[in-house]
Amino acid sequence: MRRLDSEKKLAIVVVVFTLLIPLLMVLAFLGTDVLNFQADPVLQSVLLISMVPFIIISAYMMFTGKGAFLVAGYNTSSAAKKATYDEKALSKAVGRLTFVFMVLLLLGIEAMILWESMLLFWILTGASFVILIVGLLHANLSPSVRRSPPVPLPEGEHRKQQKLTLAIVAIAAVVILVAVMASGMLGASVDMEINDDRLEVKAPMLNMSIAFEDIDNISYLTDFDIGRRSFGYAGGDIYSGTFKNSQLGSYDLACYRSVDVFIMVEHGGKYLVFNQASVEDTLAAYNELLTRL
Repeated sequence: MRRLDSEKKLAIVVVVFTLLIPLLMVLAFLGTDVLNFQADPVLQSVLLISMVPFIIISAYMMFTGKGAFLVAGYNTSSAAKKATYDEKALSKAVGRLTFVFMVLLLLGIEAMILWESMLLFWILTGASFVILIVGLLHANLSPSVRRSPPVPLPEGEHRKQQKLTLAIVAIAAVVILVAVMASGMLGASVDMEINDDRLEVKAPMLNMSIAFEDIDNISYLTDFDIGRRSFGYAGGDIYSGTFKNSQLGSYDLACYRSVDVFIMVEHGGKYLVFNQASVEDTLAAYNELLTRL
């Protein structure tokens, strides 16, 4: 009966949140349009609607100790195995873990979308996954959650488990750092290559290859408003990814912030706008492209 009550209360929380979805969408549009953030309001709406329910439900579990039936693995376990867990402590632990993980992940994504900080994005995202690993270990091994382990732990086994936890956290941190470095985000650049039959432009979160025969027009722009970022990269001196402005609508962008001239390539009704590390390099790239058309 208590579990049924918990399910009913959780259902009420979900229904209330569902009724708040229009308000969240309005806030997303206000946050991007009124405050002039570099983000697509639709993307913001989808982000909030997809993540906020998990934050609300996890907060409910964290503060009430209810909702253990939502914990994967536990809800399908046998009665004998469930008896080895403190259900309320487990629910609070999983709720706390999920809440912190989702909030940090949301802030990390917002740091990239709204505040244009890739460094903060990687720090918060990395921290969220480290916390996730530690939290899962805690939920499965902590004496405060497990009433009694299935097999009594030998002398010194707790110390080994602590060392294992530290090792896993260290490995996770190293993997995240390597992933960041491998992605090229720390040394981002706009790379252009003109081959025999095509133009290639590469930047973080953008990889374009356009055959010369598909190019309809090339323009050299000295006055261009990049608009707002729909989804892409904004770190250091680079903007890249999918952007949107009043002139082109949605388009692909790869540019250095400090360079105020651009090359616009129109191809099949789509647009690619990019530049190089200096005005001189951008003009040289434009002139070379003209010789290929």
